[in-house]
Amino acid sequence: MSDNRQSWLERDPNEERHKGSYDLDLIKASDAYQQRITQEDGAVKRKYAVCFGYLGDNYQGLQINPGAHTVEQEVERAAFLAGGIQECNFGYLHKIQFTRAARTDAGVHAVTQCCAMKLSANPNKKEVFIEQINRFLPDDIRALTMTRVSKGFNAKQHCTKRRYHYLLPTYTLLASSEMNDLLKTQFDLQGPVVNAGRQGGYVEENTRRSVGPAGLQNVYGQVKSHRSTSEQIATLRAALKSYEGTRAYHNFTTGKHPEDANAKRFIISFEAGEPFVDEGTGAEWVLLTVLGQSFLLNQIRKMVAMAVEVTRGAAQLSTIMDAFTNRKMDLPMAPALGLYLGELFFDGYNKKQRQQMENDLRLAKKRAQAKGMVWPPPAAPAAVPVTVPAAAVADDNTDHAGEDSAENPAKRAKLNPTTEGEAAAEGATSSSTVAAKPAAAVEKDDEGQCHEEIAWSSDPETLKLTQAFREGTIHQHIYQQDGKTLDFLYYFDYLRAYPHVYSEMTKPYGPPGGK
Repeated sequence: MSDNRQSWLERDPNEERHKGSYDLDLIKASDAYQQRITQEDGAVKRKYAVCFGYLGDNYQGLQINPGAHTVEQEVERAAFLAGGIQECNFGYLHKIQFTRAARTDAGVHAVTQCCAMKLSANPNKKEVFIEQINRFLPDDIRALTMTRVSKGFNAKQHCTKRRYHYLLPTYTLLASSEMNDLLKTQFDLQGPVVNAGRQGGYVEENTRRSVGPAGLQNVYGQVKSHRSTSEQIATLRAALKSYEGTRAYHNFTTGKHPEDANAKRFIISFEAGEPFVDEGTGAEWVLLTVLGQSFLLNQIRKMVAMAVEVTRGAAQLSTIMDAFTNRKMDLPMAPALGLYLGELFFDGYNKKQRQQMENDLRLAKKRAQAKGMVWPPPAAPAAVPVTVPAAAVADDNTDHAGEDSAENPAKRAKLNPTTEGEAAAEGATSSSTVAAKPAAAVEKDDEGQCHEEIAWSSDPETLKLTQAFREGTIHQHIYQQDGKTLDFLYYFDYLRAYPHVYSEMTKPYGPPGGK
């Protein structure tokens, strides 16, 4: 038994529940608790990767934190009320081995967020459990699908790449001088007003430099009909491409030094699509897509902000390159409204599952033939599982040593960001159930013996759900909120009132740790 497993079993009886979880007594006193579901006899506690989509406006980020209203707080509550988490485990995320694939910040949305956890559910009725958990989730969070995973699966470690999107209104590409003139006109008409920009969250108290909501609404009416030029889109694409490769992003986050190894991030691609018009609002938009291994706090929003600054002539392309050097630069940060997590990749994990399944089937065939059995077993109807005889699968761990599993922390610790998705192999079993469906969906029944791949981006049914959530929920939400919250105009008015003169940012970073 591993040290981690032992620590879960020998938990301190005085240990308190996570302070970021809902108060269990309040849940029990709620009407929802009266409707709590008790899972049927066929339910077993196994680890699942659950795909969630959500709007981030009402939450202080994804990760559960004391004193904060978070997405995970709602997920844990809903899973408990749906019967997936037992009362003795509620508030103790380590007991259900909870992990997340990508932390999204406050206000950031997601289409395919992956939260892995041990849940009590019927493995043959996963769609039913998804419906049950959605009964107790707020309308702005939806569970879309779930996948059985191996007991050593870690959503963060096994996620090899992450794809984010930023939906950007093209009026943000207007020349900085033109946008500043429109904002300055409204400021002159309004006059200095204390805390005018407070609503947008970009200014401190008692300032008198910002345009208020009424003035910004007037500017929105003037700029939302803007249509981008081919030159603007070309400049934007060139700026985005400058991020590709491995670079030091210490200026694109907080608390990082140029010499910090974890300040470096590898960006595989950063692209801008073709501009399109939303018929509902009449505004033109362009979808930005960035693919990378991992990202730092606020990194993408600052990357987008600087690309827009270059496009509208407020900065040079060389300014972005300077930000990768030892210069200390105060970079602006684009609004959270347009950013959402679009896709997660588990390439190494999926490869391991395919290999393990192929090895099991090859071994089962060898054993069956040695015993004179028919192989493959006689065909059965698609809805009926075909059971491989236990005698055909030897109790042999040689081909499936769990050297990369959670039961071997020493091996798992050697994983690096580029190969962490390779760790998932588990021990062999004495029997296997092979369903009459594609190999990517085959799974075993014993705990930890799972051959089901996380194929949310290729499975037709899941793809329909995620595309519907992307287009019908997230995009429509951003279109509508743009004209209501005026986040982008609050942001540009902040840049007008507090100019960022990048050419004057020449102060170098001191030694690491301020020594």
